[in-house]
Amino acid sequence: MADRDSKGTCRFCGQSYSGSGIARHLKTCAKRREQQDKPLGKGQGKAKDTPIYHIQVEGTYLPMYWMHLEVPGFLK
Repeated sequence: MADRDSKGTCRFCGQSYSGSGIARHLKTCAKRREQQDKPLGKGQGKAKDTPIYHIQVEGTYLPMYWMHLEVPGFLK
């Protein structure tokens, strides 16, 4: 049976985490918070002022393949 707890790398800080640990890590990642304090673009405000949708994707038949996505939800 395949290992369900494969490792992945946080794109913000470069540290390696398990699939079950990355969601917890993203809540406390200091480098991620630094990114949220930066302006998004002209007239867009800061990332922390924008709703962010966290989407977790996992392979149906191969659960060792997973990805966490964050998508800004711009409301106008």
